[in-house]
Amino acid sequence: MKGADERLSEWPQWFHNCRVEFCDLDVNSWDESKLNQVSSLGKSSSMVLNVRWPVGPTAPLVKPKWNVVGTVDPLSMRLSRKNFSLFRFFVNYNLSEPSRFLSNDDSLDRVADGAPSNLVLFGYEKKGLPPTTYSISLSFQCLKFHFYVDGEESRSGRSEGTMCVTCTNTNWSLLKNDDCISRQKANVESIHLEQTSGRKDWSGFPDLLLPITSVPDQSNNCLLQFTSTTHPNGDNVKTLHLDHAGIYMIVPAWQHVNDFFKFLPISPEIFTTEEMSSIMQVGDRFYRMSKATTSEIGRAADCTVLHSQETTSSTTESKEFLFSLTSPRIIFVADATGASDVNSCVTLHMSNLHYHQRSHGNISSQSVICNGLEIFAGQVGNQSSNSSLICPFSICGSLTKTLPLESYSSEQMNGWICMEELKAHAAFTDLTSSLDVLNGFNKQITPSTEGTTNVKQNVTKTVDDSGNERTIQNGEVQLDVLCSGFSLVVTDDSYRHFANAQVSIYYFNLPSISKQI
Repeated sequence: MKGADERLSEWPQWFHNCRVEFCDLDVNSWDESKLNQVSSLGKSSSMVLNVRWPVGPTAPLVKPKWNVVGTVDPLSMRLSRKNFSLFRFFVNYNLSEPSRFLSNDDSLDRVADGAPSNLVLFGYEKKGLPPTTYSISLSFQCLKFHFYVDGEESRSGRSEGTMCVTCTNTNWSLLKNDDCISRQKANVESIHLEQTSGRKDWSGFPDLLLPITSVPDQSNNCLLQFTSTTHPNGDNVKTLHLDHAGIYMIVPAWQHVNDFFKFLPISPEIFTTEEMSSIMQVGDRFYRMSKATTSEIGRAADCTVLHSQETTSSTTESKEFLFSLTSPRIIFVADATGASDVNSCVTLHMSNLHYHQRSHGNISSQSVICNGLEIFAGQVGNQSSNSSLICPFSICGSLTKTLPLESYSSEQMNGWICMEELKAHAAFTDLTSSLDVLNGFNKQITPSTEGTTNVKQNVTKTVDDSGNERTIQNGEVQLDVLCSGFSLVVTDDSYRHFANAQVSIYYFNLPSISKQI
């Protein structure tokens, strides 16, 4: 008697296979501006897509149904804030969107009934049948993103660069099975982030993120891994991991990079029926002849909220994000301009760093775990040091924030910090270098606080699920701190008192500390 596997092998499974090649691929925006520059290597094509799907009586048993594998040659894209939002909406609403059912809409039913039987309606399903399953995988040999701010949004009135992100050997995949759970995964062999603002205040350090290895002879690899899992009810879990990353903590430069992603629209602009009287069409574009009033914006927002509520479950969504670093180096410098020949720096070495954030309903929590923290002081370009200022040190903490359900109520924030015994052994020259870096760090963060109000805000306004505005009083923070102890030894290595001698001049020891703030 034949086994089960042998009986199944008697039914051959046939597949349709399609191969599409693109040469000199161009990506243009709606205003016909070119967004990319593709350079082919030799006779290789710019993009190759291989699509496979099953046919025959056993085709419904093959999961996933659609298999798309693509390879892209070195691709460089130049995106402004508007183009980046458009690119993001294109991906979300064409690749990451949930399955839609034709029978739920009468107009779509009529289109489906009158359509040819051999027409492939990708993204649409028949009611009562399992949704379409697919697997999309794209690989890029060299992927570059040049982000800039156009003249309309720039304060200077002219186009300004923001950053350039270069990724080598990138693989991205999107998988959706019959459980309707979308799983994204991205692996990057090497990543490099360079700020291109041209500001003199931090022009001395254009590289903000770059791969660093402990052995100079090895190739620099900064492995980046990103995963995202989205459930049908809206629950989402994201993870981001960086391995052997060198991070230059230039505060104004990072703030400039962060400002690019601030206040981006979370959904495409939707024109309501009430606004059509004030809409003008020019070509294939629609423009408002007058600015929308507050009530119109509110109605548009209500439509967006209702649409999102229809596509998700009635339960409260849960969002989680985990950010982890393995063997990172975080570098602080005294002079971000790089004008001086001698520039002090302080480098933080860690075995690993984990940051976890979770929000569910009116409760949000954040936790941080840092293991094997070491601090080295030196000069830029010669960051290697024989010994750390502190022994390998571990610290962890957590903060939970609970928003009240009623208006004009105070929020609750509870947290704790736990650290092991801190043992420090610092030399006089290391202390002076650390003070220079601390003064330079204060100068970096000082301009960012200019123009902000000095009045302490103790009231926060939020919008609940019904769209009503609620006022929340900022409550007090209850924090528990536990430290196993602290000891400090300061050594005079300036050779001012004794020639060729190092003398310990200070010793400080503090027992364990437990305090509630």
